[in-house]
Amino acid sequence: VYDALLEALKSGDTSIPCVEFRQRYADLCSINEETNKMKLQEEFELLGVMSPPPETSTCKDAMDPENRDKNRNMDIIPIDNMSRPYLFTYIAGATDYINAVFVDGYKQRDAFIMTQHPLVNTVMDFWTMVYDHDCKTIIMMNTADESEDCTAYFPTDAGSQVHGPFTVETI
Repeated sequence: VYDALLEALKSGDTSIPCVEFRQRYADLCSINEETNKMKLQEEFELLGVMSPPPETSTCKDAMDPENRDKNRNMDIIPIDNMSRPYLFTYIAGATDYINAVFVDGYKQRDAFIMTQHPLVNTVMDFWTMVYDHDCKTIIMMNTADESEDCTAYFPTDAGSQVHGPFTVETI
């Protein structure tokens, strides 16, 4: 009850009717002159206050020495008891871990998988997850900037790339 009350006091009413979404989003993209930050960024930072980082003991899979280098950032790792996709296809030397979580959709539980942009050493894990969980669509929210360790995990020109047992083709 205390957490719900605290959230209501700090966040206020965050519901947005569909017809008001565009205007509300435009408002959130404006700069707050007092803080010199976008209002959207302020709301995101409030999420961090409302949701403190998980205890290390609840992230044993991500902290396992075999899996540590599969995390782009150790501050953004899945909690063990949360709904996490496991990798099922056997690949020698690979583990069943990928830094990803299931996300509920509007009408369906675990409708989507959210993950980080693959690292050089996790591209095969990424394609294993896509194959194992029969993903039909991939939405990339960032740009493929090679300078920031965002390796290309799909061919940009017509052609194919091989990642372990998977051949990825642009058609």
